[in-house]
Amino acid sequence: DFEAVAAERDRATQLPAALGALESAIGTGQPFAGQLAGVETLLPDLEISSQVRAAANSGVPSASALLAQLRTAIPDILAARPRDEAAGWAQTLLDQAASAIALRPTDGDTPQALVGQTEAALEAGDLEAARAAFSALPAAMQSAAPQFARALDRAIAVSALIEAARSGIAPAEAGQ
Repeated sequence: DFEAVAAERDRATQLPAALGALESAIGTGQPFAGQLAGVETLLPDLEISSQVRAAANSGVPSASALLAQLRTAIPDILAARPRDEAAGWAQTLLDQAASAIALRPTDGDTPQALVGQTEAALEAGDLEAARAAFSALPAAMQSAAPQFARALDRAIAVSALIEAARSGIAPAEAGQ
């Protein structure tokens, strides 16, 4: 049917621009509900989670903004770490000093290393790696930064939506 072919061609032509507008709005941290609605019109089968819909009304922070949120929360996160009862007073004092002056290793699975890994992942723009490192922290430490955790989850959900929407564009369509 000619009309169906023409409608599909129009959709394929409009989709890259609509996705570009959505990605641009997301990249600025601004609300993107209008752009999301445009993409949803072109990709009606795209599954959009309630988390993404909520984020569309307020925007999501970039990796650098998430990094700033994390760095603000680090003193609270590290203060909530479990105490090593076997550590002597000197080691406890050194741990506290290292936390205060932002000396965080990135090797290993200690709480300090996991915080360092989260920070390094955000510096690299790797939201999934940041989530993996942050999720490996003891629950009390994660609970010390609930706003950061929610913002990171929203940013990951929005990123996954973009990937799902992009997968709806065939290579020939993406070049148009």
